[in-house]
Amino acid sequence: MLSVNEWTMGGYVTADPDSRYGTAGTRVTKFGVGVNRKFTDGEGAQREEVCFVDVVAFGRLAEVCAEYVGKGRPIVVHGRATLESWNGRDGAKRTKIVLTARSVSFLGPDRAREEARAAGGPLGVVV
Repeated sequence: MLSVNEWTMGGYVTADPDSRYGTAGTRVTKFGVGVNRKFTDGEGAQREEVCFVDVVAFGRLAEVCAEYVGKGRPIVVHGRATLESWNGRDGAKRTKIVLTARSVSFLGPDRAREEARAAGGPLGVVV
């Protein structure tokens, strides 16, 4: 039986990341990504829909994401998806897809580079 769980998505970071250390001392960084899709509906009207996906990174990748991921930054995430479920406050069952990052590609300018440029400092950023 075939079983493949490889996802690639590109979009914009929806909020600054939340980074913490887990119980085993491993760094965990979480952030959201929004993916836009523009299309023309059956009546010829331009429409847009957005899909929001939560992303989690662990270890060294979590450290890099904590430093370089920021709200509005375009990124591409490669990883595997899991389905989380819980009961909401109203008692209804809720679900969401969470992408566990294997790699993250940063597109466009990063915050540290832009802050250094604005402050008149050096532009190099060491990862």
